[in-house]
Amino acid sequence: FEATFALWWEKIFVAILTALFGLIGNLLAFVLLSRPRFYNSAAGFYMRALSLSDFGVMVGLVGNHTMRMYQVPLHWNVYCKAVIFLVKWLMAVSDWILGAMCLERSVAISLPLKSKQILKPRNNRIVLVVIVTMLAGYFGYTFEAYGSANGICRTVSMAYPVGIRTVVDYVLVLIPAFVIIISNVVII
Repeated sequence: FEATFALWWEKIFVAILTALFGLIGNLLAFVLLSRPRFYNSAAGFYMRALSLSDFGVMVGLVGNHTMRMYQVPLHWNVYCKAVIFLVKWLMAVSDWILGAMCLERSVAISLPLKSKQILKPRNNRIVLVVIVTMLAGYFGYTFEAYGSANGICRTVSMAYPVGIRTVVDYVLVLIPAFVIIISNVVII
């Protein structure tokens, strides 16, 4: 009984520390990277976007965890759908931002003379808009697939089968992972 009690407190302690450091750290990173010195750099642009998306993930996870921990029944279906959409979408956005940032760095290092023509702030913004829009369109399925059933947020529709959805979700994580690995190999 004591080990279970300690483990329960350890989980809460780690969750609180992660949330505090994650929320505060991402806000501080955004503020720091918004200073004029970093504002116009490609790395600063991607890191600001990454800190915002990670902050959104932390807010969504803290909200979801709090609802589950205190067993608050969900009578508002929109909250359930919105939290699942935001967490899934922003987690994928974070992965793709890291992939885009690594790809941008590998192009800058491997093609130093041509990189000035290719890597412009406008192109970085276009890449980010495409990433955000593409992933928001894909994760729109959460508004149909998830909902509140008996006060618990869960899958309520099988219009988009779970097996296919899981594979596509993993592929959307693996693509930027491979881009990161390949980009780092190119840099080396």
